[in-house]
Amino acid sequence: MARGNRISTFSYSAFLVLSLLVLVTLAAAKPAVLTCTIPVGAKAGDTCSAIIKSSKLSAQDFSFLNPNLNCNKIFVGQWLCLGGGFVAY
Repeated sequence: MARGNRISTFSYSAFLVLSLLVLVTLAAAKPAVLTCTIPVGAKAGDTCSAIIKSSKLSAQDFSFLNPNLNCNKIFVGQWLCLGGGFVAY
């Protein structure tokens, strides 16, 4: 009977240690944030299509990097992102 208790105690301890390890790992995980690494200011006459063509980005990537951009209302000096990625802080 004593041997069964030792196995039970060991199993319970191992479970607690593994649970703690999982919790610490999850707590340490940091969310990735989209960060612009190539910001540019819009110039007079800039259009989304011209910027996409000159930057060699796909329209989908350009939209992803500039989610709040209204292509019909680009103004001089408006910051546009032409490159970036996800960074964990």
